[in-house]
Amino acid sequence: MDGLKPTYPVYMDQEYESPCGKWGAAKNKQLRTDMVKAFLDVIQNAGYYAALYSSTDWLQNWVHDDQLAKYDKWVAQYASRCNYKVDYGMWQHRGNVSGFVGYCDGVYTAVDLNDCYKDYPQIIKANLLNNWTRADLDTAAKPETEKNPVTAISFLDAAELLKQAGYTSITL
Repeated sequence: MDGLKPTYPVYMDQEYESPCGKWGAAKNKQLRTDMVKAFLDVIQNAGYYAALYSSTDWLQNWVHDDQLAKYDKWVAQYASRCNYKVDYGMWQHRGNVSGFVGYCDGVYTAVDLNDCYKDYPQIIKANLLNNWTRADLDTAAKPETEKNPVTAISFLDAAELLKQAGYTSITL
């Protein structure tokens, strides 16, 4: 990730279709929890904001979520409200699931929709995480005429490029 400066956390995605999901809910719950802690600790020790993406069911039944309290969560639960009782920073509430299909103007396929409850760009920059430096922040504070030019791409163009690359769903 050299040179990249993400303004959102680096997430570990642990789900049912992964190899550890195929173990079943009760089997190796502690091992799945230890895998999350080990992965996220490596990411954090490298200077990144590390977090876990998983479903409410996974967090409540497939790992020991009480052991993961120090890590931020992005919780997926396709419902009218999220019933995960532990603190989380984002909630994915729509996707390609009957009754909870997500749509976005200008995108002609189902997309994941999320609500974010934390100002991750501010948190990450203020704590100089994810490769952000004081020099980056000083440069960002300069008047527009002093900044380096940026090549822009529209969301629709980016979505089309992702589609051409074989991606079938896009998370906003």
